[in-house]
Amino acid sequence: MWFLRIKPTLMRFALVAAPLLWPGILLFAQSEPVFEAQAERTELSVGNTVTVTFTLRNGNGKNLQVPAPAPQLRKVGRQEFSSGGGFINGRPYYRESWSYTYVAVAPGAVSLGPATITVNGRTLRTTPIVFNIKAAKAGSGDKIFLRAELYPDSAYPGQQARLQVRLYTAVDVEGLDLIALPQVTGGRAEEKRRYDTRVEEINLKGKTYAVRTIFEAGVFPSDGDSLKIGEARVRAGLLPPGRRDPYAALDMQVLQSQTIETCIRKLPQPAPALFSGLVGRYGVIFEKFRDTIRQNEAFTLNAYFEGNGDPQRFGIPQISLGIPELLVQTPTLKNEETYENTAELMHSRVLDYPVSAAAAGNFVFVPQVCVFDVDSNRYVFLRGDTMRITILPPATEDVFFSSSNSAGWWKSPWFWSILLALVLGALTFYLLGKRRSTVISPEPLVLTPAPEQVAMPDTNVEKSNLLPETAFEQARLLRNNPDARAFYDALYKALQQYLSDRLHLSPAEMTWPLIRQKLEQSRAPELTLSHLEQVWQRCEQALFAGQVLPENMEATWRQTQTFYSELERHFRTRS
Repeated sequence: MWFLRIKPTLMRFALVAAPLLWPGILLFAQSEPVFEAQAERTELSVGNTVTVTFTLRNGNGKNLQVPAPAPQLRKVGRQEFSSGGGFINGRPYYRESWSYTYVAVAPGAVSLGPATITVNGRTLRTTPIVFNIKAAKAGSGDKIFLRAELYPDSAYPGQQARLQVRLYTAVDVEGLDLIALPQVTGGRAEEKRRYDTRVEEINLKGKTYAVRTIFEAGVFPSDGDSLKIGEARVRAGLLPPGRRDPYAALDMQVLQSQTIETCIRKLPQPAPALFSGLVGRYGVIFEKFRDTIRQNEAFTLNAYFEGNGDPQRFGIPQISLGIPELLVQTPTLKNEETYENTAELMHSRVLDYPVSAAAAGNFVFVPQVCVFDVDSNRYVFLRGDTMRITILPPATEDVFFSSSNSAGWWKSPWFWSILLALVLGALTFYLLGKRRSTVISPEPLVLTPAPEQVAMPDTNVEKSNLLPETAFEQARLLRNNPDARAFYDALYKALQQYLSDRLHLSPAEMTWPLIRQKLEQSRAPELTLSHLEQVWQRCEQALFAGQVLPENMEATWRQTQTFYSELERHFRTRS
């Protein structure tokens, strides 16, 4: 038929046209366009860098104009552009963002903006951002000095701030020695490993400095009013001017960073009744293992929390199901883990919440937990998938077999009726069986299917799409195996196979720097790359460094599920 030949063509046209029409569909149903500017921080010191993001929501912009900053700020790097769309609370949105990085080169008050953009013939402007740049306190003149940098410069109780002690040098230095760590008052600090040990080159006041990070930590403010970070001290050996002999006597100097004192921000009041106390960037995954229970029983709701807040302030988050008949009990801690990625400290918790039912029925619910999100500076509800549970009435005891009637059970008419039915049934089967034994059974007829009825394998399915699924399935089956090394070995092979298929890399090219470069070029989300990097490093530590942690297998598997689904969604979007 002619319409059967047209159908594949229409399907291909729909697949090509849908991504092109998607922004237009969103723009048709969304609100007025909004153009705004946001900076990481406004309090800077000479040598600090700051990223300013100009975001347009609900519109397609043209002719973006960002005014040149004052001489105290200098733009470094190139413009970064990102866009996205989707639905929030049932309403569509579309977003375009342009990011610029600036470095503070001189003290003073600097105003950046307003930036302008054209949307549907109308010009939108941002509110100017005012930066207060303070003079740097050099530890040893302007050729070498030590600075402490805190981002963000003020934080909420329990929020993680990044502290870096950085050495700026314009002379040759030998033998660095960190002799005093900065002391934190009004909070606590947790030192972290420095993944990025590269030396940067920054130009300040016409001089080029080699900058390296000496110390890095995550700082968590407490419930006080102010946070103070004391001085750090470093001993460095300087070569005498004009002498390049490595055996020459070194000029030993002790450098000291400045103190940092900032206020601790207060959480907005009043807090929601369901506020869990978690502050930071958090995600949660809910999982239910039973679909039907009785009224006098309970089912378990598993919750996997992951975030960058203070793990010592992680209590018992209160979750809500929105159904009064479902009662959530006190959870039990199933697993916990603390780790770090290239930017910050992370922690995860797995909690089992027993849920009992006060009434029978069929219930549909959405589990949710309230956290304070530091990116939007507001309380948000993290919601799971829609779940269903069937609550049956409680089991009742049969009247016929109850102990109260056990003395006269033989007098019950029900007993004699059931007994008579069993006897008649046995007699009927006996007679039918005897009759069948006298009938000669004919030869069974074997039907051979016609050649065109034999199912042929689907040659359109590529084996490369099936191999990663099979490999990950083997790792899933081994996650509860006492031999943790076998689990990490299967997972590592699955990762290599999956990434080789997706990124078209040979086995010799399967190194993490190259994998990350390929994924960044495809604009994969940074959070997805963080999950993938953590799983990759854990597998390498278990297989090549002998650091096998059986208790981390469950958390590793959950992170694998998370980045796998996110990467598949990302690749489908770009295809």
